[in-house]
Amino acid sequence: MLSSAACKSAGTPPPAASADDLLVDEAAVPAAKRAPPASATVKAGEALLAKGDAEGARAKFEAALGENPGDARAALGLGLCFEALGDIPAAEKAYRRALESDANLAEAHNNLGLVLRDQGKDADAIAEFQRAQELDPKLASAPANLALAYEDSGRAEEADKAYRRAVSMAPKDAMLQANYGLFQLARGDQDGAVKSLRAGLQAAAGDRAALLAIGNGMRRAGKPDEAVRALQGAIAADDGKPTAALLSELALAQNAAGDGAAAKSSLQQALSLDDKSVSAHYLLGSMLAADGDMRGATEHYQRCIALDPRGELGAKAKQKLEQVKQSQKKK
Repeated sequence: MLSSAACKSAGTPPPAASADDLLVDEAAVPAAKRAPPASATVKAGEALLAKGDAEGARAKFEAALGENPGDARAALGLGLCFEALGDIPAAEKAYRRALESDANLAEAHNNLGLVLRDQGKDADAIAEFQRAQELDPKLASAPANLALAYEDSGRAEEADKAYRRAVSMAPKDAMLQANYGLFQLARGDQDGAVKSLRAGLQAAAGDRAALLAIGNGMRRAGKPDEAVRALQGAIAADDGKPTAALLSELALAQNAAGDGAAAKSSLQQALSLDDKSVSAHYLLGSMLAADGDMRGATEHYQRCIALDPRGELGAKAKQKLEQVKQSQKKK
């Protein structure tokens, strides 16, 4: 069954020192209630959605609901279509409709939690993720999403517990490992962060979003060589078409690894793709200033200020430009 947050379970969870914090007594919770059997029309909609045809799938799910207004699985699929089409209010309505037909449908609770979280309704989202977890203790996406919602709400200890549960269920989910590593890094647990990020890196082949997150985390954790590896993998993903933002992140990692020439080359490539990239102009200006190329630094700082006159990087560029001017006066 399709889900808007697919954290795939892989293998048996490894032993944990605090296993009682990670595992659920399945005898104490209702039997897992997943999506009901699909009609032929719903199966056709799910096949179209799996191929990325959200509009075509939407028509199938709406037809299925016309045939059977209480078809919870059709309503669940319709919610996924609306999410893919960017209509979050309609997705919420569809998931609520699914739950009106089947209040014990774990996937609908999980997906409703996601759209509520997208709207900043963290308390309501947490309640939905908790209910999904209660109904289906094997649905790994529920604790993964719960961890993110707890993190957003500043409930760090509960977030850590939810992350550990999710990772124990889906240790090969690269984005989950990346998110947990970034969370650990924010809490000051550098060793734990590096361990999680490395686990994510091993599983992230071809996953650009996960590799970008891992590269960012590795750089900030003081592992620039591994950051470069992750970010080069991210560039190779999706037909090897980099973005200016990805190249700017790679440049930061390359510079931290001591390869300033490669860093500047990456930034120049970023600007060839997007001359309005504020971050690339700012970073290249800073690197040129460090090399003593004040003319080049001035050019990029000025461009940064013009593009971002009231933003954070524009303000920083103004300060850097003033420093450049003062250094030139002293000569």
